[in-house]
Amino acid sequence: MGRPSVNVDITELRSIIGKLESNGPLASQQELWERVAESFKNDKITAAVIRLRCEANNISIITPAAKRGRKVGVINQLGIRKGRGAKYESNIGKKHIAALKVELGPKYYPLIEKIQAGSIKAAIKGACLFCTGCQPLEIKECEILSCPLYLIRPYQKKAKV
Repeated sequence: MGRPSVNVDITELRSIIGKLESNGPLASQQELWERVAESFKNDKITAAVIRLRCEANNISIITPAAKRGRKVGVINQLGIRKGRGAKYESNIGKKHIAALKVELGPKYYPLIEKIQAGSIKAAIKGACLFCTGCQPLEIKECEILSCPLYLIRPYQKKAKV
């Protein structure tokens, strides 16, 4: 037994798309589908349903499809800039590196160099060391479940099988 079919009035669908595209194409087809879905009063009509009904009924649209993937130069949550087909480049400022060098000390300079080179694993390790005041045992015993790095922190206890 599959999902129940959602009925969409095709003539109303064509008129809504015509009104939305009357001033020219939108930024992406996903934006078009979402706006059309908002125009219907039924909560069960989603952007995906609209897209499927347009494809099934060969409704022509002038809005282009969006490009897949991230835009060139988008910075992820760890502060690392990645372009398409390029190696990771560090986007960490000199002030941050200087602060890490002061806080972590000369023992961790090789780690800081890896962070500057763009290593995500090194950045996670550096963040945990910075948080605990350079105490690897504190990272191992960490109980801050709300930390986004908790599950991927270094020096974790070995799980008993």
